[in-house]
Amino acid sequence: MMAEVSSCIRYAGSKSRVADLIMDRLPDGIEDWREPFFGSGAVTIRFLQDARKSAKCKRIVVNDLYYEVYALWKCVQENPSKLVETVVGIMEKFCPKQRELTERLLSGAEEESAVEDGRKLWTWARERDTIESLSFYERAARFYIVNHISFSALGDSASFSAPMLKKFNFGLTKQIFDVSKLLQRAEIYNESFENVLKDTSDNSFTFFDPPYFSQETVAPLYGFRGSMHAGFRHEDFLHVCKEIKGKFLITYDDSLQVRRLFKESGFYIEPYSMTYTIAVKSVETALAGEELFISNYKAKSTVLLDEDIL
Repeated sequence: MMAEVSSCIRYAGSKSRVADLIMDRLPDGIEDWREPFFGSGAVTIRFLQDARKSAKCKRIVVNDLYYEVYALWKCVQENPSKLVETVVGIMEKFCPKQRELTERLLSGAEEESAVEDGRKLWTWARERDTIESLSFYERAARFYIVNHISFSALGDSASFSAPMLKKFNFGLTKQIFDVSKLLQRAEIYNESFENVLKDTSDNSFTFFDPPYFSQETVAPLYGFRGSMHAGFRHEDFLHVCKEIKGKFLITYDDSLQVRRLFKESGFYIEPYSMTYTIAVKSVETALAGEELFISNYKAKSTVLLDEDIL
C-alpha cells in the first residue's frame, strides 16, 4: 500500500524514506502502538494508513521530549485550522511579500528585500525570550516555520536557509489537515521515553528511533542548538529495551559503539542503507550498512548480531 499522507514537517533523520521497509518488518496483530521518539511522525503516520497493520490497534501512544515538537503535534491534532491561521499570521507579519517570493514574481531588489524579511523573522523566532512569551499555538507555528526555512530541516539546531524560504508555500499547510485526521486516534505526550513505556504489555509494540551515536559528538541534531540530542544515555536506553514488555523495533546508526552495546543482548539485527546529506562519520562511528534494524523478535530478513564485526 502506498501512503497518501506524509508528515507536515521536514525532519533530519526522518524515517519516511524507509517507512515501507519498517512496515514489512512489523509483527501482525499490533493492539498497542508506542513511538517514544516521535520527531517527524513519519512511521506512525505510515502505520495509521496501513489497514493491514493498524486495523486491530486499540491504542496509539506517541511522545517527544522536545516541547516544541510536542506543541506542534498537539496543535495539529486538536485544532489544525487555528494552527494554520497562526502560521499564516506570523508569515504575513514578518514576510509580507512571501507569496510573491515563492511564485518568483519579485524583481532582484525586491527578492533581496523579501529574503532580508525572512532573516529578521528567523532572528525573532530564535530568541529565547520570544519563544517563552508565545502562546501554545504560536510556539507550534513558530516551530513549523523554523522547520520549513532552516538548513537541512534542522530547525532550532540549524541556520537560516534563503533557498528554503523561497520554497515556503502556504499551500503546503494542507498537509496539516490531512495529518490531523490520522492523529485523532493518538495520545500525544511530552515525557521521557521511559515514562511512556511504563504500562506496556505483551500485546504492545514499540518503534524506537533514538538519537544516534554518530551524531552526538559531531553535530547534535535535535532541540534548541542540539540540546535534546547531546548526552543521550544509550546505556540506559539498552536497559529499557531489555526490560520492556511486548515487541520492539529500533532504527540505529550502524556503528561500532552500537554493536558493542548490543552484542550480548540476544536481539536480532539487520543492516540497511540510508544516506543523510548532513552525516559526518568516521571508521569508529559508521560501518558499511550505515544503519541497523534491531528487534527482540525475528522479523523478515533479520539475523542474530554478528560478533565478528566488533
